[in-house]
Amino acid sequence: MIDEVNIKFSKYMNEGRINFVTFHPSLSYEEFIEGMRAKTKDGKVEYDVEDGIFKTMCINASFELIKNSISSETLDFEGIYEYFKEILFESVEPINLTTIRGKKFEIIDINDLRISIQPLNGNNQFNISKNDLKKIFISRDDLTSPTDIRKIEKISRDVISLSSYYFAITRYLNDIHSNQNEEINIEMLDYNERKKYVLDFMNKKTKLEENDYNKIPFVLIIDEINRGNIPKIFGELITLLEPDKRLGSDNQIVLTLPYSKEKFSVPPNLYIIGTMNTADRSLALMDVALRRRFAFVEFGPGDMLEGYWKTWWNTPTECKDECIRLTIQAIQALNEQILGNDNNTTKLTHGKDKLIGHSFVMKNGQEMSNDECVTLWKYEIFPLLEEYYNGNYDKIEKILGNNAFGMIYKNNSIKNLSEGNIKEVLSQIVGLQ
Repeated sequence: MIDEVNIKFSKYMNEGRINFVTFHPSLSYEEFIEGMRAKTKDGKVEYDVEDGIFKTMCINASFELIKNSISSETLDFEGIYEYFKEILFESVEPINLTTIRGKKFEIIDINDLRISIQPLNGNNQFNISKNDLKKIFISRDDLTSPTDIRKIEKISRDVISLSSYYFAITRYLNDIHSNQNEEINIEMLDYNERKKYVLDFMNKKTKLEENDYNKIPFVLIIDEINRGNIPKIFGELITLLEPDKRLGSDNQIVLTLPYSKEKFSVPPNLYIIGTMNTADRSLALMDVALRRRFAFVEFGPGDMLEGYWKTWWNTPTECKDECIRLTIQAIQALNEQILGNDNNTTKLTHGKDKLIGHSFVMKNGQEMSNDECVTLWKYEIFPLLEEYYNGNYDKIEKILGNNAFGMIYKNNSIKNLSEGNIKEVLSQIVGLQ
């Protein structure tokens, strides 16, 4: 079972559907959302806006959410337009086209917004809008001449005045489309192309119909979420985490980001999982704005020890190795002492936040060797108890029991525990239950 989960996890990580980040005090908005990055080009330093992990996840998840609403014709146009750009940039000779009336013009430049043209017998340059060209390309089967462009809905006067050029370029793009051997696949789009569709969706303030949703989930795992400076990391975007403010919802909020000036919203198919260890006492100091936007699910050592070890080795009493079985039971016995109960009158309790965690014995689903078992207790668990009780060995002795303490410590120092005597030590601790 554990192997199956790991295989799926790795698969989704490779597909970009799961991503992982660790919060720390110096993490900032510029790293997590978007920020300026210095790059050297031709010996000069340039600054570009670079998307952070959260924005990237939101764009990818948003695209999956809306891709069913993207028509195949629109997809074809985008792919052909990108291919046309490559032709122009790689061509040594200029690309000249001819209108239906025989007027020749040259394609002199192209970018993500427009195509610049110049008639061969004139000095004026004209801009062909990419968005208007897309409308004409999608309607190309209904066009027999430039005058038919007038019939297309929401076509501007500027387009009509340049209709002969639009018509010629549309025919050229259609020839490219007809000569392509393979159909444009939506999965072939790179991140920047996907972002264009998402930004276009946000700019139109479109609401998705329920059957348009492609609810493939994306997951962002934030480890040590309580160690980050939440206002510094999320900034104004903290509100967008709320379910009713997400993309496509009735109360969706779409903001403009400060660096790129791009629209931004959080899609409903992006799930954020924050993990934390409450032993560092920082849970009480968590940002209130973050706390009220998350549900809290506790995974205590008891549940994890019982659950996971039963999954791996049936039950703790049926473990293949006695040292491992005793380790699990000894941790459970110590946690009873640390947590306290009705019979515990020693006032040595620390509460559930100080219980010995299951991570000590979770070794990727693999069995620990006896040597690893000795190392675990000598260098991790016993020193942890010393830290909990501030080196007060009288208290430690009461927690471990007289017999076990005498076998572990000599002159308040841990003895050279061995594979042979660690089992006896653990048996003594288990006897505390």
